Amino acid sequence: MDKINETTIAEHDVDKTQAIADQFHYVINTVTDTLSDRITDLNQQVRQLAPRAVPNGKERTYILIVEEVNEDEQLEEQQEDQITIRIRRINRKDLRPAKIERYRRESLLFIDNLPIAMTINEKIKETLQQRQDVKIWSTHYTFPEDQLDFIIDIIQATINTERAH
Repeated sequence: MDKINETTIAEHDVDKTQAIADQFHYVINTVTDTLSDRITDLNQQVRQLAPRAVPNGKERTYILIVEEVNEDEQLEEQQEDQITIRIRRINRKDLRPAKIERYRRESLLFIDNLPIAMTINEKIKETLQQRQDVKIWSTHYTFPEDQLDFIIDIIQATINTERAH
């Protein structure tokens, strides 16, 4: 409402001897300036809210699990010398402690205390897409079985690089 009042005041402050086009530009400039100031204020408020978007203590509650896909879930066209892995990112609070320990023991790679951001998942996918021998379908990655250790090392290196930034 204040902005409307300022605009009305700007209209009344205009000199009656000015051309209508000049008056129009004066009013438009005044309105544009007030709206620009309002946008700047709102942007500042959003920037101040951003750090609070994730509750304290919950910034790093995700785990990343790399697990081999069992034969029932594998794609029909997969060749015998190929292996399929699934990369999952799970919120720690959604799992019971026993389930977390099972993932820790049974998964090919288990990374704890990941940030809430999905950046790591995207970086892993980008890194593995560059390889000719890796086929990607959603969170499933199929590649020659003899490359498993190398792929796990690539995933680990990608995570370490992202954590450092």
